[in-house]
Amino acid sequence: MSKRSSSIAAPQVEPPKKQRLVDRESEAQQVIAAESTVDETPKAKVLIPTEAERAKIRKFPLLAFTAPYEGGEFYYERECYDEYYHLVSKELVSGATKGPGGLVGRDCVTVSGTPGIGKSVFYAYFFERYRKEHPNTWIIAVAFQQNQVNKLSVAAVGKEPVYYGSDQASRQLLQEASLEAVQWKETEEEGVTDKRLLFLCDGSPDMTRRQCVVFTDPNKRWRKVSRKLYCDYYMPLWTLDELQEAATLLNYPISDDLIKARFEKFGGVARECLSLDPVVSKKAERDLTKQMNAIFDPNVLRKLLLEHETSHYLLHYVPEADRAFTVPQLASEFVEEKLQERMLTKSYEQREDLRNLIESWEGP
Repeated sequence: MSKRSSSIAAPQVEPPKKQRLVDRESEAQQVIAAESTVDETPKAKVLIPTEAERAKIRKFPLLAFTAPYEGGEFYYERECYDEYYHLVSKELVSGATKGPGGLVGRDCVTVSGTPGIGKSVFYAYFFERYRKEHPNTWIIAVAFQQNQVNKLSVAAVGKEPVYYGSDQASRQLLQEASLEAVQWKETEEEGVTDKRLLFLCDGSPDMTRRQCVVFTDPNKRWRKVSRKLYCDYYMPLWTLDELQEAATLLNYPISDDLIKARFEKFGGVARECLSLDPVVSKKAERDLTKQMNAIFDPNVLRKLLLEHETSHYLLHYVPEADRAFTVPQLASEFVEEKLQERMLTKSYEQREDLRNLIESWEGP
């Protein structure tokens, strides 16, 4: 698959002296067909994983999640998880915030990226690994919905995590758990000198806490907060090889051909590419087609790109080398091809407007 760019390659022609008029009604009839021709019937797989492959499969810990995970009780550990774990852990220990005893780490680190790539799965990985490597850290994990406490997990030092579902979790319960953790932290214990309290947030929280890691989709409200902290990291899209290996090792009844077809349509987004429900992928496919058919001028595209539910069908976030900044990329070969077709019907000025709009996109 060729590497896509945010720059759309317009036809190599000089701007005409007089632009033709486009018949909107006739153009609207050029509907993009997006029905998949790949057989989506579940297919059994024979799996005899190697020891190294088995190590990539992990069981989810008892943890508060914003949305239920539809893929079962196990998840696939991506190669990038180790890199991002170290990036975030380093910020928590040796960031720029100075306290009485020296550098005490960042107040808040944000892990973000294109919706559907599994930031909540990385949240589970981070929770489990950090708890193992920092046994004197009390972890409070909170799932937020619409900035409100939805679920809660409290992992006190030396104890098994305690989970509170949506019928129990509340802001008051979070405050009580926080107070208990602070009291524990301030109590002196013989031989224990590195007591810490860490908040993990699945979804953008109502406020920042000292110290916390936020795992969230990009959104305007939280971006206003995180930009002031200068500590955002963006996770990468999935590769086709990763998606196919994950499906094989997790024993998902999805063929490599089907994953490839979905990848070419949706790009490196696991939510659509690894969906176990064909209805979900079909709905996403039709939604994508609807958005592509709606693009007739820059004003329509601008509206689509500013809406959270539609923008990420068209453009994805690609992290730069430092992982702290991103560049926009067309979501897939399908999107690139169909947008090119749309641009062929536009005037030179309209093509430039569309290109500039895409290149300046920062997210909804």
